[in-house]
Amino acid sequence: VGELQTAESLFGRSIPVLQSAGLQAQAVQSVVISAGLHTWRNEYDDAHRVCEDALDLARELGSTFDIIGAHWFNGMALGNEGRLGDALTALSEARRVAELNRNEYWLPRLPNTFAWIHMELGDTEAALRLNMENVELAREFDMPEGEANAHINLAGIYLGLAESARAHEHLLCAERLHERDVWFRWRYNIRLQAEYARYWIAQGDLSAARSSAQACQTAAAKHQARKHRAWSYRILGEIAMLEDDVEAAASHLDESLRVLDQHPCPTVEWRVLRLRGDIAARAGDNAARDGFRKRARSVVNRLAESVTDGDLRKRFLTSKTVSDL
Repeated sequence: VGELQTAESLFGRSIPVLQSAGLQAQAVQSVVISAGLHTWRNEYDDAHRVCEDALDLARELGSTFDIIGAHWFNGMALGNEGRLGDALTALSEARRVAELNRNEYWLPRLPNTFAWIHMELGDTEAALRLNMENVELAREFDMPEGEANAHINLAGIYLGLAESARAHEHLLCAERLHERDVWFRWRYNIRLQAEYARYWIAQGDLSAARSSAQACQTAAAKHQARKHRAWSYRILGEIAMLEDDVEAAASHLDESLRVLDQHPCPTVEWRVLRLRGDIAARAGDNAARDGFRKRARSVVNRLAESVTDGDLRKRFLTSKTVSDL
């Protein structure tokens, strides 16, 4: 339910007890989920360390469930860290083991996670296909969380394609799932509010957009979702710019960059830097504009270098949002 500090404290107390009592299966599951706590909070070094510990324990026990989970959390941490090629490798191993074992818990979560990486790389076609695949799998296995995440991803894609009506359909689907089931809904609700904010911007309703962005920000702060907190500031900056409030826009974007300075997330950072450059240009400071755009290009280049697939790297660098930097 998103009470991460309480969960972390309980795991810290319970894991040694489970291990000393010989309850290794329960212990390794606890280690896997504690890795998730670090992943969700953008604590990459801790996430990778705990994922490696979990993998060692899971392999020793032959626990495929926990092997999949450790690769999944590690893949998400790598993706947020900007190591996109490594993220795809970790997620591919999670999918391989999940498919071999027909694991009904992880299979309805994996396609939308792959889709997220493809979205970041501008591969819209693959992202659409993977998210629709995830919707079908989640319905087959009755996994509302996996379906909701896929619908939110699809809403984001359709907003990027300027198809607001189709985006709204997926937002409504995710909202209905949020009302129906409590399993991890605290997590995807943060993203749901962010996409609603983008939807309202597209509709020209900046008041509703601000309300959704603030709801995203509040939830992200409560659950220590640093990436999404930075993104909420970016959305608020865009709203302020649309209202011609350059000073407020700059303030929001600078706060986003301060969050990212402490908890880096390159896939968000370059977008924040790009908009910050636009705001500087609006204020008539072309030197600052050029500086922010240069920083954005540097982040984009690092992301591209992390991708081993040449075709996917080229697709990213030639995508509409990146190529005109």
